[in-house]
Amino acid sequence: MRVAQRWRWYTWITMGFWGLSSTALSWALARPLVESFGVLLGNTPTMPSRPGGMLPLAAGLAMFTLVWQHYLVPFIASSEIRFKDARTPRMMLRNFWVSLWMPFIVAMIISITNFIPVYLGRFSLNRWLEIQPWILFVIGALPFLMIPPLVLMWPVRKRLLHNARQQQRCCECGYHLLGVWSSQCPECGSPRFDVAMETQGEVVE
Repeated sequence: MRVAQRWRWYTWITMGFWGLSSTALSWALARPLVESFGVLLGNTPTMPSRPGGMLPLAAGLAMFTLVWQHYLVPFIASSEIRFKDARTPRMMLRNFWVSLWMPFIVAMIISITNFIPVYLGRFSLNRWLEIQPWILFVIGALPFLMIPPLVLMWPVRKRLLHNARQQQRCCECGYHLLGVWSSQCPECGSPRFDVAMETQGEVVE
């Protein structure tokens, strides 16, 4: 409960999107599965005909949820996150970059593992593509999944580092620099870019 109280507004929206997409996917996939079991058990003669728009709608909602979570939330959170001792700017930047690249990484893993039967010689490539034609969509999406991380990596980094300087944190280790006038972080030695030495009252007599 305490974790939920610390959630930001975009986290609540993310959880709402996941709830809607999970419900839509469950409704679109579970009902045909239950109905097919009814046909197998002899409870119903045939599968009832239903409009085919539910599954594409659920899939589109799931895709929008992934885009929101892995692309938009890192960009928004990079200027709003509150740093603590366990959440250094360097660690949060690494987490954001992993989130930005996660759709591409997942699609790459699916593509590689899906072709294992082809690699082992159990199926020819043409036969495997006939069995699972959707894999062509995943492979075709790989170049496009590289575009958002490459576009957002540097704006996210710039916003997060600006946020760290506004909170007087070291941009590398997260050390609290309040009251420290050195041009370097006393914890890790990284140079500071938020200290204007000429404003520290240095008067040359």
